[in-house]
Amino acid sequence: MYEESMTVISDPDGDERPPYLSPETLPAVSTTPNETAYTCGECGTQLAELAEGLHPEFAIVCPDCESFNAFPSA
Repeated sequence: MYEESMTVISDPDGDERPPYLSPETLPAVSTTPNETAYTCGECGTQLAELAEGLHPEFAIVCPDCESFNAFPSA
């Protein structure tokens, strides 16, 4: 499995992009398990598993350290 660190961003304003997910269970998003694991840029918690080439335009709140994480851009 390939692993990539997400980018920590400031707390987004409700009207700003990207919108964000605040998951109760992890991974918050999973399209293809064991493809690319995206981890929190602050603490390293795995937040998502996505197929190669997907670049979502939303952030995920890490349930462990509460930082906002955006997916790397294409």
